[in-house]
Amino acid sequence: MREIIAVCRSEKKSRERVARILDRYFWRIGDRTWRGKATNACLNRVSRELRKTATRNTAVVIHEIRSAASSRKPLIRIGAQHAFSEEGAVPVATHPAAFSNRKSSLASRETAEAILRIAALFHDLGKATALFQKKLDRAIKKGPPESDAVRHELFSAAVWDDLFGTVTDEKLPHRIKNLTPGEIDASCLRVQDLLGKLHRAPDRNLGLAFTQKADHLTYHIGMLVLTHHRLPTANRDCKTLLAEQHVNQNGALTPHVDLAIAPGTPFWHENWWLTALNREADRLRLGPPIASADMAIRASLMLADHLGSAMKTSREISDGHLANTIRAEAENLILRADSLSRHTKRVYRYARFSFDATHHQRDRYPALSEDAMPPEVAFPQLSCDTRFAWQSTAAQAAKKICSENEGGFFAAIIAGTGTGKTRGAPTILAAASLGDHVPERRYFRMSLGLGLRVLATQSAKEYVKDLNFGQKDVSVSVGAPPLEFGEDLPDSTDESGSESLVNLPEWLRIQQADGPVPEEGAEQEEDWLRGLSLDTGRSLPAFVDIFLDLAGDRNGNGRRFLNAPVLVSTIDYLMPVATPTSARFLLPALRVLSSDLILDEIDQYDGEDLAAIGRLVFQSGAAGRRVIIMSATLTKEIVETLHSSYHAGWKEYARSLGLSERCNLLICGDNPVSLSVNADDEPCDVVFERCCDAILRGFRTAPALRRGKVLPPVPTWEGLITTVDEACSAAHNENAIDIDGVRVSVGLVRMTRISHTADLARRLNAGDIGGRLRVLLCLHSQMTRLVRGWIESRLKQALTRKGDFPEAGVKALCDEVRLFERARKICAKDIEIVVITSPVIETGNDLDFDYAIIDPISTRAIIQTAGRVRRHRPPLGSTPNVWILGQSPIALDTGKLKMPGVETELSGDTQVPRSSLLDGYKGRLFSEIVGNNVFERIDAVAILDDTVSFPLKQAEAELCRKMLSISSDAPLGRYISSSTARWNTKVSQMRKFRRTNQREIRFVLKGETLSDAVWYVDMAPGTRHSVLREAGDKMRSTSLRSPEAVLLADTIERAWRAYAQNSREISSLELASLMSVGLPVWDNKTCVDVTMDDLSGLTRGSFED
Repeated sequence: MREIIAVCRSEKKSRERVARILDRYFWRIGDRTWRGKATNACLNRVSRELRKTATRNTAVVIHEIRSAASSRKPLIRIGAQHAFSEEGAVPVATHPAAFSNRKSSLASRETAEAILRIAALFHDLGKATALFQKKLDRAIKKGPPESDAVRHELFSAAVWDDLFGTVTDEKLPHRIKNLTPGEIDASCLRVQDLLGKLHRAPDRNLGLAFTQKADHLTYHIGMLVLTHHRLPTANRDCKTLLAEQHVNQNGALTPHVDLAIAPGTPFWHENWWLTALNREADRLRLGPPIASADMAIRASLMLADHLGSAMKTSREISDGHLANTIRAEAENLILRADSLSRHTKRVYRYARFSFDATHHQRDRYPALSEDAMPPEVAFPQLSCDTRFAWQSTAAQAAKKICSENEGGFFAAIIAGTGTGKTRGAPTILAAASLGDHVPERRYFRMSLGLGLRVLATQSAKEYVKDLNFGQKDVSVSVGAPPLEFGEDLPDSTDESGSESLVNLPEWLRIQQADGPVPEEGAEQEEDWLRGLSLDTGRSLPAFVDIFLDLAGDRNGNGRRFLNAPVLVSTIDYLMPVATPTSARFLLPALRVLSSDLILDEIDQYDGEDLAAIGRLVFQSGAAGRRVIIMSATLTKEIVETLHSSYHAGWKEYARSLGLSERCNLLICGDNPVSLSVNADDEPCDVVFERCCDAILRGFRTAPALRRGKVLPPVPTWEGLITTVDEACSAAHNENAIDIDGVRVSVGLVRMTRISHTADLARRLNAGDIGGRLRVLLCLHSQMTRLVRGWIESRLKQALTRKGDFPEAGVKALCDEVRLFERARKICAKDIEIVVITSPVIETGNDLDFDYAIIDPISTRAIIQTAGRVRRHRPPLGSTPNVWILGQSPIALDTGKLKMPGVETELSGDTQVPRSSLLDGYKGRLFSEIVGNNVFERIDAVAILDDTVSFPLKQAEAELCRKMLSISSDAPLGRYISSSTARWNTKVSQMRKFRRTNQREIRFVLKGETLSDAVWYVDMAPGTRHSVLREAGDKMRSTSLRSPEAVLLADTIERAWRAYAQNSREISSLELASLMSVGLPVWDNKTCVDVTMDDLSGLTRGSFED
């Protein structure tokens, strides 16, 4: 029996509900305090009743009365935990200095909100013009859709500029309060000439004075008005704004007629509008600069505007100028909707709530407290396996530096393959966030951005299965759900392996509260008590809930995207924040504003992509978030550029709230001695070099896992196939393992282009080859979703080589496909399994091959692919296990490393010329552009060590430096240093994420059953021209290799049986979803010949080609 005290800080109706419950069990000894005795069963009943009725306004803690120290932390917390201190105490005083800082913060945010709401009042002035009103009239009369000759937001911005463009911050409130409707009317007349000139010459400077007053109040309001639908473009200086996006030169315009105010009383003549404007002018304050106006405040205005439009209703009679129309679906009519006054009033009112969602409630989105975190992540213990010891060491350092120093947090993890980056990154982030110097920021909410869909689905599984996050706490966004197959992985997990990297005391394991009630003092009691608590203080803001509800059928996806404390997604879902040209950036903006960011395998992106990612990292800093980047081969240029981008954003955030501009920096490798932090505020290059030196020392003293050998170049593709054939046999001879008296190897042949991958799979010698059995498996991105997912699943099962018998998975695979039996039939004692693959194998596939043969298209490709060799097992001897082709097949075809490669011609928008450093090396032979000795030992030294230099590395580094430059005249440098560069599209045009000149066509297998299904093709998927047509003889289905030559035959049927677990027939909808595959094309042909082969997947052309 416990002696307890309960304290209630609930508000509104929750206070009465909580009091009624507590009154039934305990004595009330104060207005909000109860005391009594309780058994565990009593606590269980009280907790259940409180949780059943808990809302955001609920806040209750229950303490046990024991010694002073043990009484301080509550047994149970129900409701909004921020109503109490971390230890459950009721706040009775605040520190004067903290209160002073808070006043500064509140004043800054009050000004920011006033800026937003003034912009809301002015944003649709241009809709009152005759041009806009006549357009709506024609639409109501069933006229065709029209593009405005001058967009309404440009008119509104021009009026704002005419009235206040040159007004100083000191005088702006007074000038706004003295504004009269007549002055606005006169201004509407004055701007007509300017807008007429812009219509005639849209490539000229906008000529708006406020655009020259960056970061002033009038600038922020003017830019919000101008950009509340779309961003303008700019000159190459990224600062001189142009009119191209806001005028349509093909539309007829008579300025003094079309831009006149339409008959009727404009809304700015109404009392409510003038009263609201005066109210907001009184809230403008001189003070620190406004942070994140281009993202957070702009998103607030757009959200309010979209919700205002979504709430419109049809009206038979217009009560003034029209703001919008509404479609009556039943009659297919366009009807009058809200008046301009009504719409503006709605947007002004909703702006308050949208600002709350992006600012005041930014720290109240769903997140995990320390108690709700997986104990392995929140309380990391030192691993007994030295490969993973770095994780807890880095987490402790992150917690220490963040608890001692107010500021942002940026980390770079340069950890090798198989060392547990997946666990290390969230563990470090949890330590930094839960140990933050500012108590209000101590919670865990993160987004993991990855480059590939397969990485996202795999990481989401690992976060739930291996890191023990709850399924409800993790969302995965990849465009299509991951496929689950019936087979289970072999149980090869080791207590100190990468699936379980820490050893924890049993009392830390959290259980749910729904089991038997333990006896007082029982071993499991502490875990059980944790499960009685509930935090209702963290949820989506009500405004966001309403916004999502109005999204209709799509609201579920948006809710999952925002609601989960842990989001695992492809980075594409977050990148609209870096290119906010349309409303597509709104939901990603809410996610970026409210959660920390982890970017995995950051070096898989090319230089232009990294520059675009730099903009995302800046916006995360400007939102006050934390950022971690990681990869085995992070270069100094990447780390310094992304750190500078983040620090620039954090400084903007800190200045606006009166916080420290310091950025806490942590850089580490997978060796604890490589850990480096800026404890004394050292610059990034010093911290990086300290870490890098330790990593390099570790490489030089450790035994080599991968040893390279360069193959001789050959002049023809046929010769290259012969070289690969011979290399496979040689690699097998030196690296095969013994299984039941048979020498077995699983080798990886990595090509770059899918055409090379498929052709090699079709033509490489296989079957019975001189008394040994060789079987082939092909994997690339142009395989159907079902088949690719199944093959990856089978490889994962076979090549997870851990535990006491690491070859269990390989043996199980050989048994299943009868390889031992097939080998006995030909009297073979050697089995070669050769997996021929494209770059999809490089990242995110936790597979352990015996050897690899690599197309050396880039330095990174060699290191990343080699990382799949002996990934789980210790070094074996000193013989080579990685063979490098003497010339890339791409150079064999074209003479250069291009498409892809460092010599690919770049878009003219980038203003970066193609690298010419390799022009002097004919044929781009590996021995000349790299050298035969550089990769005798394959690890990250070739990238991290500046003293290791060769032409290919120099060309790659030169291109990366040019793309990532943050100098004052470079696109990314302008973006992070100039607010105007963030308010237009020019930077995103010069540094575009995933730039491509390709388009995609899509093939889909449709039918009632698999046996009668027919291939269809869509030549324009995702567009208004999208339509499925039967592919006919343009799609040839074949099986070019005999069953004896392939590892997995009849892949479609077998993949489906594994997916359905033999329990049901395939449906037509499932078939179309699973048997869908995209094919990139570079031309505008209306038909494309393709071949679908059981081994090599979908390829362009016929097999005779």
